[in-house]
Amino acid sequence: MNKIGFIGLGIMGNSMAGHLLSAGHEVSVFNRTASKCDELKAKGASVFDDAVLLLQNVDICCSCVTNSDALYSIIRRINKGMHVPKYWIDFSTIAPRAVVDLNFILKDFGCTFIDAPVTGGDVGARNATLAIMVGANEEDFSKIKPILEVLGKTIVRVGDVGRGQLTKCINQMMIAISIASMSEGMYFAESLGLDIDKTYQIVRSGSAGSWALENYFPRVQKDNYEPGFYARDMLKDLNFVLEEAKFLGVELPVTDLVRNLFESFVKGEGAELGNHALIKLYRLSDKS
Repeated sequence: MNKIGFIGLGIMGNSMAGHLLSAGHEVSVFNRTASKCDELKAKGASVFDDAVLLLQNVDICCSCVTNSDALYSIIRRINKGMHVPKYWIDFSTIAPRAVVDLNFILKDFGCTFIDAPVTGGDVGARNATLAIMVGANEEDFSKIKPILEVLGKTIVRVGDVGRGQLTKCINQMMIAISIASMSEGMYFAESLGLDIDKTYQIVRSGSAGSWALENYFPRVQKDNYEPGFYARDMLKDLNFVLEEAKFLGVELPVTDLVRNLFESFVKGEGAELGNHALIKLYRLSDKS
């Protein structure tokens, strides 16, 4: 049993913290919106109203937050001599270059930062079947892997700190392209007057089948656009991808096109909807 803190109880974090609690770990939680802690408190988690105070009472900190600013705002308040966790495992998707900086800052306090972004969406978080791409050295990876195994099904060390986020960039660009492909294809099927259920059944079973089509289109068919992953966060992640590509001098024309689609959607009605709601951008074009 470990004393584990969890910061960020959003769509993913709430389920993940719950699995750690169910596995017998002593779990403490913090969330900026305090009411999101209530469910875990009822299950036995300790609730802190200050993230830095939480850090002083745990051996391992986990986080799943929206961006690197949320992490910086906590870390800037750590003082020399203050107790800090041995490991900080970050499940967020943040800028790869921020990871290197955060690792450098925390090392000075005796804390090892591990980037461990996840994929699998809200379903994977609930079912503890996430894929976790871990940036850590071999020794640290072996020590924290038992914790990761509580949360995910596929756990791979992809390299040292920072490589986790770079791998997540690849994941995000590919799933975003898949979502755009699904949206455009099924919108075209609607425009042609095809039977959408039959089109879905045949396409999903053939070479055009994809995780996005399998998991997201049933939600679209039910007009369920609740976020398993926010469209605004997909836009944020695609910006990370293109920033890295620009730094390397690499062109990613399809990713750039899809980023522009998400930007238009987010600037319109899509910011608080799930990323699978992109099809609404196409449907809106019928009304313009």
